[in-house]
Amino acid sequence: KSTISRRVNTDTKILPNKESKKQIKEKDIRYIPLADQLAAVLKEKQNITTPPSHIIKWAKDIRLACEERKINPGKLKRDLKIYADNFNADFRPIIESGKSLREKLPKLWSFIERCQNPKQSKQDRPSFVKNFPAEDFSKLKNWKTEEVSHED
Repeated sequence: KSTISRRVNTDTKILPNKESKKQIKEKDIRYIPLADQLAAVLKEKQNITTPPSHIIKWAKDIRLACEERKINPGKLKRDLKIYADNFNADFRPIIESGKSLREKLPKLWSFIERCQNPKQSKQDRPSFVKNFPAEDFSKLKNWKTEEVSHED
């Protein structure tokens, strides 16, 4: 279990430490593990420490994202795991809070789709490159700058 999830007193819905006596809404408690998972990703990958008060706010944003888009929290949990596993990939959406997660969900799903289908098939390529193997496809970008020797 996460640190914030263990610290929440489910009877009173109040964090037990004195510095943060914020009231946690009943409907947001379910989303605290997802917010904590996002905080763990940020801690591991970018060394960003997230205070418990932010995690509570993120839980609300994640709840709103799930309600607005009608998605299952389990799907979002899986999506965050894929995001963490592919954190260093090119063109990933920058998600650093619950609000940015909520705003960038479509970009996150597009990123996940790209991670799961990394290479184009020969059918999807333009006609002038269909005979190239997938590995050599990137070499076409530099075709104008390479020197070509013509032997007569």
